[in-house]
Amino acid sequence: MKDYTKLSASEKEALVKKASESAYNYEKTYGSCAQSCLGGLRDAFPDLGVTDEMFKTSYGLAGGCGCCLEGTCGALSGAAMAISILNGRDKDHMDDDFSACYDKIKKVIANFRSKYGVTCREVQTAMLGDCYDFFTEEGEAGYNAKDGDENCAKAVGYSTKLVAEMIVNGEL
Repeated sequence: MKDYTKLSASEKEALVKKASESAYNYEKTYGSCAQSCLGGLRDAFPDLGVTDEMFKTSYGLAGGCGCCLEGTCGALSGAAMAISILNGRDKDHMDDDFSACYDKIKKVIANFRSKYGVTCREVQTAMLGDCYDFFTEEGEAGYNAKDGDENCAKAVGYSTKLVAEMIVNGEL
């Protein structure tokens, strides 16, 4: 991957903004927080290694995994996938220590948690004042009444921004 640390401060800022805004727009337009995070990062950093297969695979992670609302917010799951592209282990190195990957993911989670929480339920409650089940009429109406798409898009943009900053600062 390109060494983004060599860019000027304004070039770095532009890439971080591109990733965050692109992720925001994916989420606002199409939904699927994990996909939106990966899509935004792929748009800004095409050499990151986000493949079409990875993008497709991340779809089921939305809404706390399968839109169950109980699991990790898909915006964080997408961020963890992106970090793992550069710091994860492959099948030929299963015995190696990859704690650095976990440490980087924990850094993103800590920043995201302080603003939103970690689970889909926590994130929705922090932003909307309650959690809404997308698959019921009542839940969908409540989510839409609180502009859930806009708020979730902001959370996705934020998680993407955190990873993009790590890339341009040479932390990944």
